[in-house]
Amino acid sequence: MLLAVIVPTLVLAAGLCLMRRACHRQEHIACRGCGYDLTGSPDSARCPECGRELDEAAIEPAGEIAVTWWLFWTGFMLVLGAALVLVPLIVYWAFRVL
Repeated sequence: MLLAVIVPTLVLAAGLCLMRRACHRQEHIACRGCGYDLTGSPDSARCPECGRELDEAAIEPAGEIAVTWWLFWTGFMLVLGAALVLVPLIVYWAFRVL
């Protein structure tokens, strides 16, 4: 029975860690398309990694908060799944004690 709480709690913690890891402050200028670090790259019109045309909208400035969306949503789904398991267990145990 204790295992039914420990496993979802660990999944919840892992999901929260992934969500936190997904949001980070950009230390260098980067391409918005692929995240390639453009520091030291020659001033060209295209990203050397993905070939995206670099204009003001395509460059992520240093100091801006960047989000790795697939990592964020993976963490969110883990949190949601763990909550769907933990909430009924907690409600069940709360009414069982009363």
